[in-house]
Formats: sequence, C-alpha cells, structure tokens
Amino acid sequence: MLLAEYLKDGSLESLVRIIRGLLAYQRVRALNDNDQAVMHRVQSALLAEWAHVMDLTPLQAEIQLRHSAENSRRLIARQASCPTKK
Repeated sequence: MLLAEYLKDGSLESLVRIIRGLLAYQRVRALNDNDQAVMHRVQSALLAEWAHVMDLTPLQAEIQLRHSAENSRRLIARQASCPTKK
C-alpha cells in the first residue's frame, strides 16, 4: 500500500505503518516539510486514539508511546549487536 492509501484508510494499523515507515526513512534521510507534517498529524491521531482507548490524558499517552518506542530501539540495537548463531 502507498502512503496516500494508508492515510485514506485511517485505521489504527495504517497509522502505525505510516509512523514506522517515516521513522525508517528518517534514519536514512531527513524528512521534508510534507513528511514532517504527515508525521505530526499521524502521531496526533495515534495519541488521541491511544489516550481514548486506554483512558489516559494525551500527555500520558505520549509518555507511554515514547517509552515504548525507546524500548523498541534498545531491543533492536541489542539484537543488531549480537551475532546470530548458526
């Protein structure tokens, strides 16, 4: 699916896929103004959904999201630094 299709779909899964894709792209190149605007809009929608479902304030939802993202980054970095056994 293309970014525009994910945006049009608007499902929670699509929002997460958009963020994941933009974060992966951001590791390689800086996001342009349009990509940054999309990222901000999608993050806001995801946080609003997360806050509603989990009965949190938007700030609590953002803290949880950032904490989860940092844990994921650490796990990925740890896995990348450990050679796989054959």
